[in-house]
Amino acid sequence: MGVAALLLAATGRKASGISVSLLGGLVLMSKPFLYPMWSDFMGERRPYRLNSETHLNFLIPGILVFLLGLILTLTLRRRTQIQHDRSTA
Repeated sequence: MGVAALLLAATGRKASGISVSLLGGLVLMSKPFLYPMWSDFMGERRPYRLNSETHLNFLIPGILVFLLGLILTLTLRRRTQIQHDRSTA
């Protein structure tokens, strides 16, 4: 999220900042599904459930970062439409 904010603020490249936040959110959300964490207890190996604290450490930040990217996309698109409407009027 910090890299997305730096790209957005420092370089002025809105598309790169938004894409970094969207991709980062998707990567964080997909980690528990692609590479689940396993528990070894008394010779049995079982994957953690999706609602375990270990997987929620990836899912919740991933959802928040992805939502941030969506909000940035919608607000920046709306802002450019408003500016375009003002310039044509």
